This record gives sequence, structure tokens and C-alpha cells, in this order.
Amino acid sequence: MTLYIDSFTDQLNNWKTLLETPPDWSYENQQPKEIMNNVSHYNFSDEVLTSTLQPSTFNFLEEEIQLLNIPENTPSKGTFAIKMEGFVADSIKFEYYYNEIPSRCLMLSNISPNATRDDLIYIFNYFGQYEYCDLEKLSSGVASVQFYNMEDAQMMRVSNVFICNKKVTSIFHIESQVNPNNSKCPPNNGTIVLFHLPRDISENMLMDIFSQFGKIRQIRHTPSKDSQKFIEFYDTRAAEKALKALNGKPLNKKYSSRVSIEYSLPGGFKKNIQKYYRTTLPTIVRNNNTRVSY
Repeated sequence: MTLYIDSFTDQLNNWKTLLETPPDWSYENQQPKEIMNNVSHYNFSDEVLTSTLQPSTFNFLEEEIQLLNIPENTPSKGTFAIKMEGFVADSIKFEYYYNEIPSRCLMLSNISPNATRDDLIYIFNYFGQYEYCDLEKLSSGVASVQFYNMEDAQMMRVSNVFICNKKVTSIFHIESQVNPNNSKCPPNNGTIVLFHLPRDISENMLMDIFSQFGKIRQIRHTPSKDSQKFIEFYDTRAAEKALKALNGKPLNKKYSSRVSIEYSLPGGFKKNIQKYYRTTLPTIVRNNNTRVSY
């Protein structure tokens, strides 16, 4: 059967559909509202959500903070972070417990007015290498950071961060947006889509081949498209290495056919479900009784 495309718009839409990452299998047959209904008992008030933005494991800190071994080379006194012991990426269902979608980007609030740029840079580097940070609103107590590796972002999200002895609030935020005028060349969001795969190649084989570039978060497929797979890496740099190394080449000696690799676009599921999750920081009341929302 021949598919005729009548316009450039149709071609572009068709291409975007091919690049869209499919949903996780556990959500494929659910609509966004159905998913949220399943977790409706986690509808926190602002006050409760603010208190649960950081795990309660370290509630003793504020009473016994002086007993901790705090590094002495921090930019400002009282600037440090305590990681959650034993935490492994994706071991917490952030969608259920925080009403947030994990990403590589975090927005921070409740930052001390005495905090400096060096304080923030010190904290960011403590968790891992970051792609960029936005400190333009630091004077208002707000900042953001985007890591290369989602594992680092998740670790920071569940950790306790103090700057100038003041506990910082954090929340997952939307990563860099795709330029709609350049959809045929989407940016690297950590997920690659493979075209023209041999139909008999297994996911275990794909895992063996692509894990050499970095830790894989998930391998997904689209229904009725055996020759197309999506591989999501925790680290965007791993996705870049994989694309540069294997695009237009055979995967191994067993298969002679060449595969095409592109960066994937966020799928329709992820774009639609995101609005049902909390994507803004809680309202904070300043000492001057001015209510500020971020």
C-alpha cells in the first residue's frame, strides 16, 4: 500500500509521530485522568505537599545539625547537602508520591537571601555535572538547574539541601523545550529512536549493544513496528555517543543492515499527562506578608 503525503505539514506531522516516544507499558491503556484517579488519595494540600517535598527521613536534622560532619570548604557557612542513603534512581514512584514527573531539571525555592552564586554552584556540583543553571532570580530565592544525568537530578530531589543553614525546597521542572520550527532535528533529551532494526533482534541484545555507551533507563517499542525501538538513557551524553557511533551502521557482525538513529520527541502521553502533575513550586509567604508564587 502506498501512502501519499499531500503537504509539507503532513510530512512534518508524520515525521514527528515516528519520533515520539511511546508511553510506558503500564500506562498504555489508561488516559491521564484515569491515572490520576488511581492515585487520588495523594491529593495533598499546599501545606502538606510542602512538608513532603523532602522525605521525612531526616527530620532529626534541624535538632541535631551540629552533630553532623559538615565540610569546611563550603562557600558559605551552613551550605551542604545530605543524600538519601541507599537511594537508587526510579526506586521511588515520583508520579504517585510527589505528583511530579522525573526529569533532569529541578527548580529550587526557599533559598536564603544570603546565598551566593558560589553556594548554588557548590551544591549542583556536589550532585553531579550539570548542563546549565539559571540563577537570574536568586535574589528572589529561586533558581533552577538541569543535569546531564537524571540519576543526579533524582538524587538531589530526594536529598536534603541547606544553603546558609536554610533548607531549600525543590521540585522537578520541565526540561528544555523543543523548538517547533526545528522538529525534524529535535534536541537530545536522552532518548533515541532506532529505525530499520532487524525484526528478530531481542531487547537483551539491544541492551548489550547500547549499554556500552551508558546506563539505560528503558527500552520501549511501538505496536506493530517491530523494526523500530526507543532507548532512553539516564544521561543525555550517552545518547549522543550512541547516535554518533552507530547511526547509519550495522549494529554488529550478525546483522548487515544499517540502522538509522534520531533523537526522540517527547510522546503525546508525556506531554498530555504532564499538566496533571504539579509543575510549579508551592506558594511561599515572605516575612513582609507578601505572597509570592513561582
